[in-house]
Amino acid sequence: MLTCQDMVVVKDSKGGVIATKNYDRVYLSHAEGDDVTSQDVTADGKVVGTKERPDGPSKTDSQQLFRDAVEYVQQQHPKSDSLIVVLENTEYGLDLRVRAGIRSQLVPPKEIDADKAVQKMAKTLMSLNRELSLDQAIDLVRGIAS
Repeated sequence: MLTCQDMVVVKDSKGGVIATKNYDRVYLSHAEGDDVTSQDVTADGKVVGTKERPDGPSKTDSQQLFRDAVEYVQQQHPKSDSLIVVLENTEYGLDLRVRAGIRSQLVPPKEIDADKAVQKMAKTLMSLNRELSLDQAIDLVRGIAS
């Protein structure tokens, strides 16, 4: 079991950050001594904190990782069968993945503002060819898109 620092970022309906909170994230698929990397946590393009993640596969045997995971779950749920708790949580995680896939098929992607997209692409083209004016770049993008 490996414990790393992670961060929860709570946003309002417009995407602005309301609050952040660090917490200890437990990785049952890794063990103390495994490599860890730090990453910036960003919101609205601004760094609001850092988090840690395992870096690469665990150096510990998977059977030992499983034994340690069951022991950890037993400590967290002393009145329950730890193997059943592991199975129930695995079921839940697998179901979340299935549901996310279904949602992504049912809900259309966020609409794209065509004018903004053209402007962004035109500016990208201008950064690649400094001789292009904004109007020329826009004409090129519109020509490609049609």
